[in-house]
Amino acid sequence: RDGRGHSDFMMMAINPVRVGRWFSTDKLLALVDLIDEQSGRLLQVVNFNVQNFQYVVAGELRNLWTIGAVCDQLASKGPELLKTMTIEQIVQKTMGVSQERFETAAANDGYLELTRGKATIPLPGIDVPFHSRQLLGGVPAFRKLLTAKFDREAIAKQLDTRLINRYIPNVMAKPFSLEKSFVEAAAAHTGSAALKEICANWAERSANRTQLGLTLLIELLAHQFAMPVRWIETQALFFTELGVHRLIEIGPAATLRNMAARTLASGEFGDAATRELLFWDRDDENVFYELPNA
Repeated sequence: RDGRGHSDFMMMAINPVRVGRWFSTDKLLALVDLIDEQSGRLLQVVNFNVQNFQYVVAGELRNLWTIGAVCDQLASKGPELLKTMTIEQIVQKTMGVSQERFETAAANDGYLELTRGKATIPLPGIDVPFHSRQLLGGVPAFRKLLTAKFDREAIAKQLDTRLINRYIPNVMAKPFSLEKSFVEAAAAHTGSAALKEICANWAERSANRTQLGLTLLIELLAHQFAMPVRWIETQALFFTELGVHRLIEIGPAATLRNMAARTLASGEFGDAATRELLFWDRDDENVFYELPNA
């Protein structure tokens, strides 16, 4: 935060379809990377929510303003704009405007305000860049906290019943496993020194199944808050390989349930009518069972 209590960071939802049917997800991801690289400041997709429909980016306010303005220009003028300017030129020019607005706001003891655009929606109140590389420095402290909280005996009892092939870490978008290939993939993706050490000494370190499971679980969770949420891939796993037909969301709102409904509406995973998507608070009659009186 700056001296006036304003955060430099915020999150923003982006719908590439609202830019235009020609503006593919690949183009959106490339645009995010371009602004991130040219500015030298954070802009990263941190939530992959619904394929081709909803993504959330975290970044500094100037970068969020820039991507919102670039999307507005592309939505208004479409591919015609790209016939006269390269995307790099558009970004560079828009970043200049963003910087001017940022400096003007700071000079007046204010901050750069974000407004809803043609394809972008600022998410005020979320001023910490969750699931972004900005938080990687906090992984050691979070690891330490998790290590102190987890019960080794509980993990030993629940490895096979609640974790292996059942728990799907956001970081991996694959079912939790103690197979070497999964641990190697987790080590490569997170950069975890602990997991790399396990892989390098696999015969010895994999012999203690409980310790392997505990270390793997802690490393995945410790990195989860500093790495993107791969919900698009997780949903694809649900509705193909795992054959999920009844999904129940347990949480404060039906956010993930609604994302799943949007995903199934695409038709990519067959007939949506064959699946049941429930939210515990709204669909309690279909979620809970009442035990008969003794």
